[in-house]
Amino acid sequence: MNEGTRDRYVAAGMPVASEFIVSFGAQICYIDAREAMGHMIELYPESEIIRSMYARARQEAENWDGKQLIIPW
Repeated sequence: MNEGTRDRYVAAGMPVASEFIVSFGAQICYIDAREAMGHMIELYPESEIIRSMYARARQEAENWDGKQLIIPW
């Protein structure tokens, strides 16, 4: 995550809702932009682990048969 990006959102009046470091060392930050933009913003660094996670979520959604609501990873 780029701290400069986070700081620009905060300076624009959008507070940090949550910030933490995950088990593989990536720093994740959620910005509360609901008042200004109507949604939250997730900031995280470029990471093959994160890209793989989103790729798997997409694959699971594309192949979902509509039966099992919770799919264990």
